[in-house]
Amino acid sequence: MDVLNMLKSQFSPALVGKIANAIGVDEGTVQKALGGAIPALLAGFVEKASSAELGSAETEMTALPAMGDGEEAMNALSDPEKATQVASVGSEMVDGIFGDKLDGVAGWLSHQFGVEKSAALGLLATLAPVVLGFVKRIAGGDLNGFLAGLAPGLAGMLPGGLGSALGVPDVRVPAAEAPIPRAAVPVDETASSGGIPAWIWLIPVLIIGGWAIWKATQSGGSGPEETQPTVTQPAVTSPETTAPSGEMHKDLPGGVSLDFPAGSVEDDLIAFIEDPSRQVDKDTWFTFDRLEFDTGKATIRPESMERIDAIAKIMAAYPNVHLKIGGYTDNTGDPAANMKLSQDRAEATMSALVDKGIAADRLEAEGYGEQHPKASNDTDEGRQQNRRIDVRVTQK
Repeated sequence: MDVLNMLKSQFSPALVGKIANAIGVDEGTVQKALGGAIPALLAGFVEKASSAELGSAETEMTALPAMGDGEEAMNALSDPEKATQVASVGSEMVDGIFGDKLDGVAGWLSHQFGVEKSAALGLLATLAPVVLGFVKRIAGGDLNGFLAGLAPGLAGMLPGGLGSALGVPDVRVPAAEAPIPRAAVPVDETASSGGIPAWIWLIPVLIIGGWAIWKATQSGGSGPEETQPTVTQPAVTSPETTAPSGEMHKDLPGGVSLDFPAGSVEDDLIAFIEDPSRQVDKDTWFTFDRLEFDTGKATIRPESMERIDAIAKIMAAYPNVHLKIGGYTDNTGDPAANMKLSQDRAEATMSALVDKGIAADRLEAEGYGEQHPKASNDTDEGRQQNRRIDVRVTQK
């Protein structure tokens, strides 16, 4: 993921604009599609370098027609005639890299980011020389060794669904363009660089350190909550009621197929469940976005039942998974009333999942009232974020 982030950082707004002009797609779409195209190309380079049947991987990778260290191809995009040459070179590259998988990769990009398949192919061809040039620069003098070193973690670099198109086991992580996963943290009473300059590796350390410091200052409690004042409480609308952009598709075990927004609770849960390095604990909660209740009541709105259905499908696909459902409110109104409302809403969510065929002994529900706010209750926006349902994996 550090490599992906470094590659992505090379694509300034000006470069994105050049790429958009070259392939005839708007800049916003190109910016989003980079989150799929860059990992697809990197995976292709890694696979090409490590494929046993290629013989000398070093020779094979050296033969790829890169253009300089990425700067040459990038600068060429400013000139329409040279941009055509870049795409021509890139078209040859992607044919060699992906072979008969190219159509599937382009189809995945088309479905994922809403672009025509021809535009997806054009994007891959235009990006290929630029990305390989940047990878060569990052790798220093040992491109093959650098790419071989990425191979063990390749599956974890791929956005959901891309692994299937590439023939790589689909171990998901959030897509590069996806929003940061909404993991709340409620307190639960129950329960050598391959040629890269050394300073580069300080970046993830600083990011993680800064994130930890920020998180420590947020609150002394756990994750999100929902609220109901003694006066009628507003309907629960999670902070992410507006679905994040970028639709994901996932084929789950047992023949279950699911479509969901990138960065959604479905996205977060699947990533957590499928990642063997992420262990069950009492601190990792995910906000059940797009789940709404009638104002001051525990009645789930009909339009939110699609979310219930999606979580039920995930639990059906992973029969060992157990969930705890937490209900939360803001601090408006009577604390006792808020506590009861949060409990009722958590239980209503649990009952809805049971109605979808999930065994009750795989679920538990608890209301936390106005405890553990995830935002300030001094603003309407903060109170809205605090009125919520969270879920936590208790077994996987």
